[in-house]
Amino acid sequence: MGLFEATEKMYAEIEAAGCYPQVASGHLDMTLRGERVEAAYVTTEVSVDSVEGVQMELQLVALTRSRLILWAGREQSGTDEEDGAEPAVPGEEGHDAAPTLHTQVRVLRLTKINDVRIFTTVKNPGAYQRGDLPDAVRMIVVMDMLDEAATSHHDEGSEASDPSSCQHSSTSIMHDALIVTETQQASAGEKVASLIEVAHRLADLISAR
Repeated sequence: MGLFEATEKMYAEIEAAGCYPQVASGHLDMTLRGERVEAAYVTTEVSVDSVEGVQMELQLVALTRSRLILWAGREQSGTDEEDGAEPAVPGEEGHDAAPTLHTQVRVLRLTKINDVRIFTTVKNPGAYQRGDLPDAVRMIVVMDMLDEAATSHHDEGSEASDPSSCQHSSTSIMHDALIVTETQQASAGEKVASLIEVAHRLADLISAR
């Protein structure tokens, strides 16, 4: 792989995801500041709400030689309910407000990561061939204690060691761990491959320090 091939691949995947790529790429430019990406995992989730309409969320995990960067952007349509106004109904007169994109970035120094755990599920091991991708993969990054603000978006009902129990891509930060899950059921195989690459490259980097 070329020196900046992983970086270019990440930006290409952000563009292909179609969830305000200029915003995501611009934020990453400011965060990376020229540092090259070793491996990256990009995923989108689309949901349909009777009021909000079609909503998109972009999640990204980018690994450099010194940091693990977590970026997420969630689209919200219509009027902000915190202002006391009713939510916008797409197409209704007087409710043509542009959507809003809420973003969050978290940067973790690799020196704060204690270990990386990789769980996979192979549903038909008898037919598995060397080099095949598993049906599901879950990466758990165990870190030094995080602040309480990092505990949001954690699914209390998920089992950390069973990636196949998740029917879609998911990323959550627990009190002291980052959990990322990908399944072939939820996406094409390249997403599983990307997450495996991030996990193994991260393991290599923290083992070498």
